[in-house]
Amino acid sequence: MSGQDEGQDSSVNPQSGRSLDERVSSLEQSVQALETTVRDLINALARRERVGAPPPPPPPSPSREARHAPRSNAAGYPRKSFPTAQSPGVQETTGVLREAFGSIKNKSAGFWLSRLGIGLLLLGVAFLFKYAVDEGWLTPHIRIAFGLALGVALAAIGIRVERTQRWFAPVMLGGAAATFYITGFAAFQFFELVGYTVAFVFMVAVTAYTLWAALHSDAPVLAVIGALGGLGTPFLLYTESGSVAGLVMYTCIVLLGTSGIYLNRGWLSLLWTTVLAGWAVLGVGLAQVATNTGSTTLTDQWALQVAALVALFVFWVVPVAREALIVKNPGAWHQPPRATLARMLGMPEDRILARSAQTLVLSVPIAVFFFARESWPYSDWIASVVAGALVVFLLAAWWQLGDGKIDTRIRSMHAVGASILVAIGLQYAFQNHTLLVTWAVEVLVLHFAARRLNERSLAFTAHVLFLIVLVWLGARFVDRPDVAAVLNPAALANALAVLAVVAASFQLSSESARRRYRLAAIFGFVGLCWSELGALPDGARYILVAWAAIGVGLLYIARRSGDRYYRYAGHLLYAATGYWLA
Repeated sequence: MSGQDEGQDSSVNPQSGRSLDERVSSLEQSVQALETTVRDLINALARRERVGAPPPPPPPSPSREARHAPRSNAAGYPRKSFPTAQSPGVQETTGVLREAFGSIKNKSAGFWLSRLGIGLLLLGVAFLFKYAVDEGWLTPHIRIAFGLALGVALAAIGIRVERTQRWFAPVMLGGAAATFYITGFAAFQFFELVGYTVAFVFMVAVTAYTLWAALHSDAPVLAVIGALGGLGTPFLLYTESGSVAGLVMYTCIVLLGTSGIYLNRGWLSLLWTTVLAGWAVLGVGLAQVATNTGSTTLTDQWALQVAALVALFVFWVVPVAREALIVKNPGAWHQPPRATLARMLGMPEDRILARSAQTLVLSVPIAVFFFARESWPYSDWIASVVAGALVVFLLAAWWQLGDGKIDTRIRSMHAVGASILVAIGLQYAFQNHTLLVTWAVEVLVLHFAARRLNERSLAFTAHVLFLIVLVWLGARFVDRPDVAAVLNPAALANALAVLAVVAASFQLSSESARRRYRLAAIFGFVGLCWSELGALPDGARYILVAWAAIGVGLLYIARRSGDRYYRYAGHLLYAATGYWLA
């Protein structure tokens, strides 16, 4: 019984085991089929997304520097780049022009219709006025009254539309000012209806109105019109009975008024209009004094001296003081936008202000010195004292404007102007030999000051003065003096100037600059030998010996320092000696 049971169990278990394996294998096949289906579904979805997706973005374009960077040739050296139409300067200019044309294109129809209407109205009025004059309908009194009425109407329109049409108000106010000026000129010069006093008071009132309108509407163009009209009034009302003192004093009053407006508003157009027109009017007064010396009075000369001081204040002190006040308290001073001007000039806005102030600081004191010198031709010693006084003022301003109180470029220009005036003052104080020595010593002093004060502008001025001294020495060497050889004032002055150049070379920080100065001094000694030893009996032999000794010294310096330029200079000197011997 038990044996049969054991046999049955043994027969059933293998069958049950095979059926379980089959089930496991079928389950694995089902899982594989499911994985295949899911994978196909994922691939189908991916293909669908690629079909409906936007195209990939283009590769980034190279930057401006990369586009314009010089390519390398086969040897690995950068190729020479040439300016193209896509250079930065051309792109900036094209951008400014495109912006200007775009702003014109975007103007509304009302803007152009208003301009067209004003032009047609003025043209019709001009034709009507001419026709009425030709027919004899308008007497001189009616013409002047018509001009006054037209000016008043234009001014009233400009004031009325100022709040709604700010761009239109300056046009009307400027037209009114021009009409008033023309009317006053015609009433006095053409028709002789009023006297000089009435016409002068009227023109001054028109100038005051124009400057007030400029401040009221914040329009620099009106200030420019007022400055030109005010400075041109003496010429519009010109009579032969005028005096230089009256012209100069009136011009000074106008310059003080326009400088006050610049101090308040900071309009560069007004500043440079005042500078150029002011110097032109003062130049007319100076020409009258210089040409009519017999009729010149002491009052005229003193008036020109006062005008020189006013010009120094208006054209130098006021612009520099405004820049210093802006640095001290930027929010308290009006700073007009200069973005368009900056784009046209290709420089930042603050660079425009600095460049303008630099030009005035350098030019005005020198112009004032020569203006005062010509208006009152005093002695050379007094001229040197006047130059020294201006030097003191410039150096005091340079010292006071330190510690970041103003742009360093403006401050440095004070030192440059002082150094130039020192050279001018020395020219009046000394003559001939002494002047050469003083200028050479000034080169040394300027390099010493530039090194101690870290003023690159002083070093540049010293380099320019060094070139002048070098050319002057060459001219003196060629023109041998007819005096005793070797021991004479000319030789002593030349030697001292060369020694000053050698001493100046030790104040330079650049090795190349030191080399240039020392080579110039060495060839200065070469020229000194030519100039002085050539006057001796058999002087050519002495010159050859001296040049040979200098050549040996150059080759020795080249060997000790390893500088090939001294060797080249020695070879050049020996070549000249050999050519002379041959």
